[in-house]
Amino acid sequence: MRVHEEADRTIVVIDTDLTIREAGRLRAELAALKLSKPFILDLTEVSEIDSAGLQLIFAFEKDLKEKNLSLQVQPSQSARSVADICGLSWT
Repeated sequence: MRVHEEADRTIVVIDTDLTIREAGRLRAELAALKLSKPFILDLTEVSEIDSAGLQLIFAFEKDLKEKNLSLQVQPSQSARSVADICGLSWT
């Protein structure tokens, strides 16, 4: 995971698969981030995503909403396919 801080937002690049094998570690890394600006979650390097990865994103989005912050997801093709199957809309 790589984090880029900008003046008005934080960009988090997930550079590994979002699967059950990685979800625990990524959850801990996301939880350690300072939640003070809107986030962009860049999944363009993600080649595999499963239900644990989706749960991770939903939990992170919930944490942000509790702080009145927004989350924008930039999906890879495989993440977009999973989102479509689940009826989600990521742009």
